[in-house]
Order: sequence, then structure tokens, then C-alpha cells
Amino acid sequence: MTDADDFPLTGNAFRSDWFERQQAAAARHRLIPQKDWEALAKDIKGGAELHLPGTAWYDANYRPQNHFYSYLRPAGIVRVLDQAKIHDLTDPQGLVNTAVGRAVRWARDHKMRIAVRSGGHSYAGFSATTGLLIDFGGQQTVYEPTTDNKITFGTGMQGRWLYPALRDRYPNAYIPTGRCPTVAIGGLALGGGAGFLDRKWGLTCDQMLQSTMVTADGKVLVCDDRHEQDLFWAIRGAGQGNFGIHTSFQFQGQPLPTAGNGGIATFFKITWNIEDAFPLIDLVQNIVQEKDKEFDKIEGRLGISTYGLEKEEIEKNLNTNIIGIYHGGKDEFEDLFEPLIRGPVSPVEVELAEGPLAEFLSESYAFQTIPTVKYTSKSGVVDRPFSPDAAQKIIDWVKRWPGSAHPTEGGGVALFTLGGAINRKAPDETAFFHRRGIFFFNIDASFAEEDPRQGAVLNWAQDFYLDMREHRYISEHCYQSFPDRSLADWEHAYYGTNYPKLQRIKAHYDPENFFQYAQSIRPTTG
Repeated sequence: MTDADDFPLTGNAFRSDWFERQQAAAARHRLIPQKDWEALAKDIKGGAELHLPGTAWYDANYRPQNHFYSYLRPAGIVRVLDQAKIHDLTDPQGLVNTAVGRAVRWARDHKMRIAVRSGGHSYAGFSATTGLLIDFGGQQTVYEPTTDNKITFGTGMQGRWLYPALRDRYPNAYIPTGRCPTVAIGGLALGGGAGFLDRKWGLTCDQMLQSTMVTADGKVLVCDDRHEQDLFWAIRGAGQGNFGIHTSFQFQGQPLPTAGNGGIATFFKITWNIEDAFPLIDLVQNIVQEKDKEFDKIEGRLGISTYGLEKEEIEKNLNTNIIGIYHGGKDEFEDLFEPLIRGPVSPVEVELAEGPLAEFLSESYAFQTIPTVKYTSKSGVVDRPFSPDAAQKIIDWVKRWPGSAHPTEGGGVALFTLGGAINRKAPDETAFFHRRGIFFFNIDASFAEEDPRQGAVLNWAQDFYLDMREHRYISEHCYQSFPDRSLADWEHAYYGTNYPKLQRIKAHYDPENFFQYAQSIRPTTG
């Protein structure tokens, strides 16, 4: 396989031949005869559709969510159909599996790289390619749960479709998913799956019971705790594009309490001046570290950020906020946060809303969108409490935001709470290694399509991250669902001591390393 969608960075050094390699791969793809594309379209018919450059659907949908990687234009897109829209309803999932398997074999025969897009939100553009893109973005079908709340849906199911369907039809089969409404279950669960319900119930991958996967030779495997057990271990935290193409998942649904039986929740968004960040960080990190399960009731994301192009605007928009859900009433929440809500440091704005948890999950309350247009991201795991010096370091770096032309987004840090049910599993119980942290730490930096500050923004994010690492305020580990192309030791950063086992599993299921990208798991050799 010579078609390389590899990263342009090795450590911090730019690979000067990278764009040339992309152009060479794209040129090879243009030489594929039209009859071969027609044969692929015919082979996948019934479970998928083929879209080629120049067609209306392709031109409207080829770009990844992060437009920074828009130059990776696929040679073709295999659009996997929603199971409910497949005319042969006797075995719609079988038709999907067959179509994906045939697409894989076609790509191998044509020495073409494959990328898989469930929601398209790979921060580092790993769901983009100059080869063949397998797109699951239209899947909205939720299969009726079993009597014991086991629920199945396709790889492309997004939160904005899942929660309303569960609320309206299956109120006893909730699962924790991500915070962004357009993030799909495939990439989310295979990378772990952090969101607003995970401290209470665990990560999305912790609810996984089974997955159907198409291998590099086009075969279909079902993995669970009785079949393909090593593979099942691996995909719960390290499955993103590494071992095969996952077409569907089954999860254990959690019974959602009713309003009269603990089902009341409080959505909160509270904003402070940026100088008051540390008291908020300190309170939240103390709550996260509590062993009492009563404290699992709070889920949140703490942000310190600003936006704007010029200094005056950047200074005006500096703020600290926390957004999340408390599994309980508003009065309980106010008691828990009383030191901050009514203390000597008063918030700028307090937004509290009490109601049924199912409503919050189904509407916009719980969702935070990820950056848009173009952006870069740097992540870390916070494994010891932040000190006042660490908080001041964050504040100082956010104040140094160089500005960008993005009208509504800029630069800052998000702290995603860990602990609770996440950390009650051992780091090697699944492939998801990060079971001892306090927060996921993520630097976001957004910029416009044509932005005069793009270079300054990229440098700001990298220097900010390296400074936090140098002072050991964040660990060497990083959340694999916030991938960073510039990481030199990404294997250890994402997977820790689980990586050697993952390599052995990769060698068993994909010995020729067909499924590969810049930071894919490498099989053991020999």
C-alpha cells in the first residue's frame, strides 16, 4: 500500500514531501478506469451508493468537519445507507456489511487507502483521505431494544438523532454519549466516549456489548465478550480505524429514572471573570476526586477562553465558565456550589434549569458543539490537582491569544471531568487507558478559512501545550479522540502500557496493515 494520507508533521518538524505525496496519490486515482468505478457502484448497490467528484452530493459532502484538511479530497465516497431506507428489509444490516466488504476488497485491488467517516469529527483529519472514503453519516435507525434494554444502531448514529428517539420510543435504554450533537457513535465509542453521563454510568465504550466489523479481506466478524474476545477488548478505546470497519454496535441501555423517581436534573451554565478561574477549578477537581458515588451526579466541562481578532475584542471576551448536568434538583445543586454562586467571588451570569433528564438530553441543553471551520487541538490528561500556579499559567496563555478572524470562536482550554464510574475500571480492563485522571485537558484554537493569523494561532497552541507539559501540569498522556498529528510518542500518549497488546491484536486481524493512517496501531512483526 503506497497511497499515503500521512501526517505532515514528524514531532514538530514539517515533512516537506507531504503535499507532493498527496498530489501523487490523487493523480494515481484519476487513472482508475471509469468502468472500474462503475463495477464498484454495481457491487455495493442495495447497501451503499457511490459518489464521485463532480456530482452534487460529493461536492456538498466531501469536506471533513475540520476544514483545515479540506485538501484531502477523496477519489470516491461510498455512502452507506441507513438501514431503514434499504428496500430489502429482511436483512438490511447484511446488505450494509456486504457493501462495505466489497468496497474494501475493491480498494485493496486498486491499491487505494481507505478512511472511515461516521460523523467526520476527527480533530486531526483522520476521517479524510485522497483514497476511498466510507461514509456512515446518514444512519438514523435505532433498532427496538431487547427486553433487557440491549439496543443496536449503526456506526453513523449521531446524538441529535439518538436521544430524541430514545426519549420518544425507548425511555429505559439510555446510554452515555458525547457532548456534541453531530458526533456519531462509531468514532465516539471506539475511542472511549466521554460525555455528560459518563461519571454516573461510565464511558460509551463501557456500555458496548457487541460490534459487527468488516475485516481487511472483506469478511464480517461479530465481537463480544464470548467471540473474538481480544478484538472486543481492543475496540473499546482503540478501535478508531485500526482493525476494520465497524458497521453496527449493540449497547447496554441504562434505565432512566422517571421525574418522580430521581429523574430530575439541573442543567447549569455559570460564567465568571477569567481571574476567578482557580477557585472554580479547585472546587470542581475536589468534587471529581470524591470517592462517594453521590458525587458522580455532577458532569461538566469547564472552559477558559476568549475570541476576537484585535486586542480590545480579545480582552472583552475573556471568561471562565462551567456547563453541565447535575443529576438532582436545583436546590441541591445550589447547595453544592454555594461557595461559588454566593461566595465572595460572584459569577457574572448564572443559568440554571430544572426538569426531566430525558428532556435535557433530547434538546440542546446538554450539548456543546466542537470547533468549526478550521481549528487545531492539543490534549492532555490531568492526573494530579491543579495548583494556583497551574491555573495562573492557563489564564496567562489564554490572555496571550494572538487573535483570529473567526467571528464566534477563538482559543482557550476545556477541562472535561473524569472520575466516578470511568475511574472505577482498571487501565487495562479495556483498551481505554486513561482511568486515573481528574480531567481531560484540551486546548482549542479556531481560525477562519482565509485567516491572516493562522500561523500565529498554530504556534500559540503548540507553545501553550509544550509549556504545560514542561511544568508537568498535564501528563504525557492524551485522549485519543482529541488526536494531535504533531505528537512524537503518540503510541504511549494514547494507549499507555496497553499498546504492545494492541499491536499483537492488530497483527492477528490486520497483519498486512491495510487499515492505516498517520497514528494507526502498527502490527507486531516477526
